[in-house]
Amino acid sequence: MESVAYQASTLLHFPSSRELLARFTYYDYAVFVCMLAMSGSLGLWSAWHDSRSDAKSGISLLLNGERRLPAVPVGASLMASFISAAYLLGNAAEVYRNGTLYMMTFVSYALSLAVTAHLFMPVYYRLEVMTAYEYLELRFNRTVRMAAVILYMFEMTIYIAISLYAPALALSQLTGMTLWSAVVAIGLVCTVYTSVGGIKAVVLTDTFQAVVTVVAMVVVIALGMYQLGGLRTVWKTSLSGGRVQFDVIDPNPTVHYTVWGLAFGSFFTNTASYATNHMMVLRYLTVPTLSKAKFVVWFNFPLLCTVLSLSSLAGLLVYVKYASCDPVAAHQISTEDQLLPYFVMDVLGKMTGVPGLFVAGIFAASLSSISSGVNALSAVSYVDIIAIIKPDIPDKIGAKIIVALGVFFGLLTIGLVAIASRMGNVLAASQVITSSIGGPLLGLFTLGMFIPFGNSKGAIAGLIVSLGFSLWINLGQFVTSMALPGPPPSMDGCPVEVKNASSAVLFDGTTVLKEPSGGVLPDIYALSSLWYSMLAWFALLVVAVPVSYFTSSSSSTDTMNPKLICQVGDVVFWFAPEKFRRHLRFNVGKDYVEPEKPSATPEKRASAPQVVFDCEKKAEKKKHDSSLTAVSYIRRDTSASLAVPPPPPAPRISSSSRGFSTHM
Repeated sequence: MESVAYQASTLLHFPSSRELLARFTYYDYAVFVCMLAMSGSLGLWSAWHDSRSDAKSGISLLLNGERRLPAVPVGASLMASFISAAYLLGNAAEVYRNGTLYMMTFVSYALSLAVTAHLFMPVYYRLEVMTAYEYLELRFNRTVRMAAVILYMFEMTIYIAISLYAPALALSQLTGMTLWSAVVAIGLVCTVYTSVGGIKAVVLTDTFQAVVTVVAMVVVIALGMYQLGGLRTVWKTSLSGGRVQFDVIDPNPTVHYTVWGLAFGSFFTNTASYATNHMMVLRYLTVPTLSKAKFVVWFNFPLLCTVLSLSSLAGLLVYVKYASCDPVAAHQISTEDQLLPYFVMDVLGKMTGVPGLFVAGIFAASLSSISSGVNALSAVSYVDIIAIIKPDIPDKIGAKIIVALGVFFGLLTIGLVAIASRMGNVLAASQVITSSIGGPLLGLFTLGMFIPFGNSKGAIAGLIVSLGFSLWINLGQFVTSMALPGPPPSMDGCPVEVKNASSAVLFDGTTVLKEPSGGVLPDIYALSSLWYSMLAWFALLVVAVPVSYFTSSSSSTDTMNPKLICQVGDVVFWFAPEKFRRHLRFNVGKDYVEPEKPSATPEKRASAPQVVFDCEKKAEKKKHDSSLTAVSYIRRDTSASLAVPPPPPAPRISSSSRGFSTHM
């Protein structure tokens, strides 16, 4: 009863926009500017430090840090890349609307990280690819690689624009700064230190920004809980309002949030990010050993659990405060993504420095995602496109090209914010993009690593069908608004004038379910979006596996490089004798001949790896025929200005030092 009385006494008044803007003082601006300046300074310092070090390889430093980065900062950077401002604001809004069931994504995180650490990532690491999509050329051909590169670059460009838009919107609502001023401030700072400092600067600043984000969330939650009456009051109010629930086990796939959808449907979306997105994969290949790469992946689990718990608890605080009068229904804010910023300014706005710390935390989450995305796009553009067209680019010129690419993509995403601002709910928009492309790409890598007889014909056919199907169901659901509604908003505690103004208007933040009119299309659109990535993944395999089976030769797997295939039997039955595990490899690569490594004289050594792409090989002997039609390899022992002689006719994967390889 006390909590109800508390709500009734505090929720009858909404501060005006002028009051909210006045609460963001110069001290708050100072906190925010300090975070922005520190991020830029760390990135520039990293670039300056590298320029004075003994390292001579500009390309290697920019792309993979010469595979010498420490595991703990890389793990923190991996988490920061995954956690965007849209993630924080969107999670809080989801818990506010639908309750704590959303926290069941803990299970999907554990499953995704396990699959990534022990199945996908070791394949990249042992092949020493420069990008994740280089694997596709080694496994299939260049056409498959280019198709994946185009899809990935489109996906990441839109994702970065969304990540840039979310915090800029929050800041403009809180401080009065125009949206475009905020966009330019974030975008320029991020572009400068990312393009100049490369992956080392990104990892360093990501670690700092992850700390700022966590500290900001902890401070907001602690002070907010104190203002609302303590943990007991928050828990009782959330429980009585039906916001504490973990047991929705309805198998109906049209139910928006269930244990099955959050735990297993989200698994495919998260795995697409961690196992195939170059923004994430490149982190694994910046550390010196495979064991440290596995640590980087698993170190993410406690970090993800921490951030998810904090954002979910923040959503409960917002619900307790506005349980009797919804700010969106009362027209105080326009979307649910503004709920958490509005709560901070309403409840904690008079505490000097707290609004500034919160805004700094949101900006930090955005900066980490944007910088990682820009860095990944620069690397993919150079390695997967430019270096293929002109493979003999000198190291110094290549480094300048990578810097220029970083500037280009940073400025491009600033311009694309205009598109993101028209996409409605930020979290829903990012999920549409991620689900439409992430699922097909996950299926493509699954075909390559787990289906030995999979070939380029099956890969292309499956990708076309899967991408078309994925775009159909995602865009169809987004356009027709077939999402299930959440609990209706309460207006009982609103002032009379607010009730009168809202009585004729449907709650803007809740999507009303359009009743299926019969047939297949409405039923598909009514499915929870959590299952869309799984459906796209399954669609690719359903098409690609039979096409590959009927178009591949019986000996294609015998001469295949075994490093291209994930040996699941060796991972699952690691404790079994070698004689038993050998049967689980199905003779993949039994006739493969490892080519000799090219040597170089000491006086021609250089620290910069050079990517050399050979044209398609026509094997002189049939035993060397395989699906590996294009070879890319790196040599540390040759000068960057020297042409590298072609390898022997056999399929070649160099074991010399190479490293580097992806959010929503």
